[in-house]
Amino acid sequence: MMKLSHKTTFGLQMGTVVRMKVDPRDKKNATAVLGIVSNFSESGATVIQVATEYGMISKGKSGKTHYVSADRYSIQQIQELALDGGLLIVRHRILRRRYDETKCNYVTITQAHDFKEAGYETDYEPVTMKQAHALRDAWRRLICFGD
Repeated sequence: MMKLSHKTTFGLQMGTVVRMKVDPRDKKNATAVLGIVSNFSESGATVIQVATEYGMISKGKSGKTHYVSADRYSIQQIQELALDGGLLIVRHRILRRRYDETKCNYVTITQAHDFKEAGYETDYEPVTMKQAHALRDAWRRLICFGD
């Protein structure tokens, strides 16, 4: 298992709770959802882990979606994701490139100073403390099987 990094590509802490809007063409997950920032990519790409009824979804910088089984991660690892910065609530940016070099939609997040340089469009969604707690609790239930 790859060692978890506490920083993502764009400097957001691992465990930061974000609200993201996924591509509506993704039929299984077409609405805005809460996610926790993690970094499992060997290339250092920012990855957002989302706990849903379909399991955990990893949306990487490549735009590909991977469905991840909860039992791949130990309770300790998930607690690190949920608690190390998990209550650091940020206004995030959902980004799409204005040009598409790879014929796929990119979904990622970045800090404000990266925005103009990256040439992205963005949406803003605030995340409340109540939403952050709800996500953390849901994540624990998913991993701890009801505990």
